[in-house]
Amino acid sequence: GGGEDLEFGHNTVIAVVTSSDRTNTRVLYYDIVRKDVVLSNAKINQIEKFASDFNNGISSYSYKVDSDVNTLDISFDTDSTATTYRVTGADRLEEGVNLVTISVYSGEQLVKTYTLSVYKDSTEQVFELPFYLLIIIICVIAFVLILVILIVAWIVSSRKNKRI
Repeated sequence: GGGEDLEFGHNTVIAVVTSSDRTNTRVLYYDIVRKDVVLSNAKINQIEKFASDFNNGISSYSYKVDSDVNTLDISFDTDSTATTYRVTGADRLEEGVNLVTISVYSGEQLVKTYTLSVYKDSTEQVFELPFYLLIIIICVIAFVLILVILIVAWIVSSRKNKRI
């Protein structure tokens, strides 16, 4: 064979060599290793921890960002000019979970994909009471008000009785 693209990792290449008089033929086997692409100096401006967490062997990461973070600025250094990467999903973060994909290419061939699960906090921190708790609070307030009214009425009544 020949002309096939090398896969990443080990590839066996077979060469058939024939003598010029065509009396002898020899088959040679070669183990060709195509190394994986390497990204380095990983950086996400909005997630400082990513630089220390990033490892070429790990493909999934999870992070949480504040509610005011709307985009992620992601950058890497590559091991060669043929290695490129494309980032999708980092340009418009919404509340909740956002999936960010980093696709790494060697030439036109997709080599590796990294995924970031980025949780964006809610913009509003609204404290909501459950309905049943609201009813209990209203009942307690009403009970206390009735109790205060009864005590005041009793005090007023007892003062009137002392005057007579």
